[in-house]
Amino acid sequence: MNNEYLRNKLIVLVLSVLIPYSLYGEELKKQNKSPEGTTSFVDSIDVKIFADSIDVTLEDKLEGSRVETVLEEANKWVYRKKPFYDPSYMVITYPSGDIPDSIGVCTDLIIRSFRVIGIDFQKDVHDYLNSNNNKNDVNIDHRRCTNLIEYLDNSNLFLRLDPKESYKKGDLIFWVLDNGKNHVGIVSDKKGKKNNLVLHHLYENPSEDDSLDSWKIIRHYRLAE
Repeated sequence: MNNEYLRNKLIVLVLSVLIPYSLYGEELKKQNKSPEGTTSFVDSIDVKIFADSIDVTLEDKLEGSRVETVLEEANKWVYRKKPFYDPSYMVITYPSGDIPDSIGVCTDLIIRSFRVIGIDFQKDVHDYLNSNNNKNDVNIDHRRCTNLIEYLDNSNLFLRLDPKESYKKGDLIFWVLDNGKNHVGIVSDKKGKKNNLVLHHLYENPSEDDSLDSWKIIRHYRLAE
């Protein structure tokens, strides 16, 4: 469903309530039960302004709901599924393939969390690499931070922001760890001492903790509207 569809549905829903109310008011006027000259509720509404306002609020709500859905899914993997850290290579289906849910790494948390809003990094990274004549492996390429970074740098689904720009819930953060390896996590909606917490999978099980500033941030992305 797109914004235009939801906007129209909302307008229909609101008018289905307001129009009967207005007709009831007109009937009262005819029966002299309402002072002459009284303006009905619907008459007083500028439908154009009302519809335009829906555009703004609906877009905000829709974007917010997508982020909240991603965070809800990420929390499921952190607190309920608790996969064990295992970077082993595995053959998986394509598209929308996944390794067993009992295991995973940092990128798997991202892949699984965004797939619930229709973003399939496995397919998207594969298509991107194909379009650039790069050899690729649908079983593993989307699970590598370097490939995700290259794809996200060129994706219209995400905005690339300055690493130091203020962080919002649902943002993707890529770090370079002390050992030189790349790592990725999702900015949480919960607050830490200075910044929001992050949802990520670095150690035995995924976690939500106050580690946003623990390593050098090399990339910062946000879902495009």
